[in-house]
Amino acid sequence: MAELSGAQILVETLVEQGVEVIFGYPGGAVAEVERLLARALNPDLPVMRAIGVPEIARWLRGEIDHDACLAQGQLATRQYAKRQFTWFRNQPPPEWNRYT
Repeated sequence: MAELSGAQILVETLVEQGVEVIFGYPGGAVAEVERLLARALNPDLPVMRAIGVPEIARWLRGEIDHDACLAQGQLATRQYAKRQFTWFRNQPPPEWNRYT
């Protein structure tokens, strides 16, 4: 297993805490997904595939419990953060300092 950098460890921590806050915030992600589901939008639309939306939708439909919803939302967010780290690692111009 690869060793995580300080920045990656910080992001991991923020993801864990941030997803819990976003999912639990009154009028936050859960309320937004409820509004999306009420509109009966096509599940293939980008808004319905956004990070957290499929997980919350499955929870609201009773397909998974809250803990699974939270864990899956955190996983999806960590995977997105990892893609961002990979992109940034390969994209900066030569004059940017590289921290790995």
